[in-house]
Amino acid sequence: MTELASQVKNIYDHYFDDYEQMSYELKQLNVGQNHRERLFLKKYNISSLKYIHKLRIEEGENLIRNTNMTVLNIAYTCGYGTTSQFNYYFKQHFGVTPKEYRKISNYCRA
Repeated sequence: MTELASQVKNIYDHYFDDYEQMSYELKQLNVGQNHRERLFLKKYNISSLKYIHKLRIEEGENLIRNTNMTVLNIAYTCGYGTTSQFNYYFKQHFGVTPKEYRKISNYCRA
C-alpha cells in the first residue's frame, strides 16, 4: 500500500503542471480516487490537493525568482487556469502576491 502512495506521489511530482496527463497516469493505477487519497494522506500527512498546490507554488516561486516571465505565463506554466488562482495560492503560501514577491526578491538581489 505504501508503494501505491509512492507511485501516486511520483505522478504528482512529474505531472503537477499537466492535469490531463496526471489524470491519465493516475487512471493507469486502477485505484479509486478516495482510496488513493487515503493512502497518500496516511503516508505523507498532506492531502493530494494541498501537495499539488505546494508543488505548483514552489515551481512558481522558482520562475518568479529566476525568469522574467509574466505572472500570467507563470500561472499557466504551473498548471493554473487563471492568475487569480495562482495569486490566491501563492499568497496563502508566502503571505504576499507574486508581484510583491518578485519586487522583494529583486530588491534582495540588488
